[in-house]
Amino acid sequence: MYHPLLTDARFHNSLFALDRLIAEQVRQTQCRLCHGNLHQSHFPRKPRGVPEDTHPDYSIRFSYCCGTEGCRKRFTPPSMRFLSRKVYSSVVIILIFLLKPETDDSRIETFNTLLGTTLSVETLRRWRHFWTKDIPQTHTWKRLPLHQILSQALPMSLLSLFQATGKQSLIMGLKLILPLTAGIHLFDVPFHLNDRK
Repeated sequence: MYHPLLTDARFHNSLFALDRLIAEQVRQTQCRLCHGNLHQSHFPRKPRGVPEDTHPDYSIRFSYCCGTEGCRKRFTPPSMRFLSRKVYSSVVIILIFLLKPETDDSRIETFNTLLGTTLSVETLRRWRHFWTKDIPQTHTWKRLPLHQILSQALPMSLLSLFQATGKQSLIMGLKLILPLTAGIHLFDVPFHLNDRK
């Protein structure tokens, strides 16, 4: 149900389009520290685990910088594609835990064969720590009803929160954790994506 999304370039491109929408919403605001205007300051990333046919600008991380001399703080909007500084796409970091069989070694082997990557078991274990230890401590997660019960099965429980399945469930899960993907001045504060999806 979810696994085809790992190699679906159209799905990844839809996340890129949502990121562009989010970035535009942030650009229209002012610096949260000095109320100066924000200027484009995008930078390249090298996301791994992304299909070859994604948008040519998929690797660009949208970001802005305050134009006021003496402030110049950077504001990196939340992202549907990137989870903080992790190099693999957000899709990978969630869906790898849904791959069967259950052992880490076999999960890594299946994943690397599918996407042609070189993900290690150590990285997978760091991601598990991220989901089971780091995420439950954030204000974003603690605001959810039943957050303590849901924390025990992250990231699978993130997708089970929604009535939808497959693509729509994953998009809603990514929207829910948007505050955890932003730069330091936006991190872990409520962010609402104003779209029609």
